[in-house]
Amino acid sequence: MQLHISQVGGIPEKLGRVLEPTNLGAVIETPFYPKKIMRYVQKLGKVSDDEAYRTWNMGQGMIIITSDPEEVMYVAAEHEIESQIIGEIVKEPGIRIKSRGASTPGRELSF
Repeated sequence: MQLHISQVGGIPEKLGRVLEPTNLGAVIETPFYPKKIMRYVQKLGKVSDDEAYRTWNMGQGMIIITSDPEEVMYVAAEHEIESQIIGEIVKEPGIRIKSRGASTPGRELSF
């Protein structure tokens, strides 16, 4: 029996697949902080922030693209799901993330 996982990758790959057909990009200025265990594993394995965001979601459980974030956040709150606006869609292709990783917090990462 084979196991096939087609939705692999971190934020740049997953968000990139959504944005690629539109030729748009994203700027993520205020991502959630990764959990302590994620930062620990990152330090233990000497994983750069670039590679960590490329491989893992780094604390972002789900990213929703919407023109009505307040409504989405209201519904999330009704279900006791923590949510916040983390960034915006921009005209320039590519994904930029303000890192909250263990190796270079605050640095802008470009993908």
